[in-house]
Amino acid sequence: MMSDEENFNGSETAAGKTETVFMAKPAKVKRYRAPLIIAACIFFASVLFFVCWKCFFDTSILGTWGVEMISADGNNKLEYTLTFNNDKTVSLHSGGVSYTGRYYFVDNEDKGSVVSIYINNSGVPFVAADFGYDFEGNIFTGRSLKLTDYSGMFFTPDTASSDQEQVKEKQKITASTEKDGVIYYIWDFRPSQEIFKTEAVKDAKTDKALLGSWIFREEDSDYSYTITFEEDGSFEQLSYDSDLRGTYSANGESCTLCLYDLSGEKNESSLSYEINGSKLTLNSVEFTKTDNKFAYQSDVQ
Repeated sequence: MMSDEENFNGSETAAGKTETVFMAKPAKVKRYRAPLIIAACIFFASVLFFVCWKCFFDTSILGTWGVEMISADGNNKLEYTLTFNNDKTVSLHSGGVSYTGRYYFVDNEDKGSVVSIYINNSGVPFVAADFGYDFEGNIFTGRSLKLTDYSGMFFTPDTASSDQEQVKEKQKITASTEKDGVIYYIWDFRPSQEIFKTEAVKDAKTDKALLGSWIFREEDSDYSYTITFEEDGSFEQLSYDSDLRGTYSANGESCTLCLYDLSGEKNESSLSYEINGSKLTLNSVEFTKTDNKFAYQSDVQ
């Protein structure tokens, strides 16, 4: 309850009557307003600095980067992607195939900043390549990751084909630099997405007993992988260093697998199979039924 002393004063009028005049409470002094404003300004300045740095000066290699090129025989236009992750794993992808390995940064006196990429395929070395790397552009004009191919990992324009028109076409999508009399090609990778190429399946022919995930474990080894058959006619084979996706058809005795490999070629393979309870024998390779398609050995070597 408001007290008389705090909220009104009494005063006499000319007629001798007392008139009550209510008084507003005095406003409290906001002693912390200035520090709060300063803190808010620092916060927004930090956010603005981070956004500007991210837009114009970001030199992080993390994320997925893609480059277009023509296959060595000149018949297929391909897009390769490289995905660099925080845990130092990297994936090379094209078509229906993705292989995973590791990457490391190296300072080379002659070649500057170098990223070394090591990728295995089923435990066998697939890529051991060194790339010089640099960045151009920004988020508005388009960022690009320039990879100088010191190891000859990608196809080079001058060895792609004897057809000079195809060579000229390839030269449009790359640049080159010369060091100590050797020409190295520079590939212009742009931000991209890892998209698996598969064919649409109409009226998929599947075997109900084959559906689901199956795991293969190599004896005297930690190596394992799973293969999963879906009702829509798609399949996926997963291991710690690969992800293969394609389509299949099955008739109870044999199945035909179809996928696009790294070179853009469509590959089909026909495999005989037999199912006995929780066991699947696929071309003499024995699998066991599993509820988890990620049950393979997961460590990237």
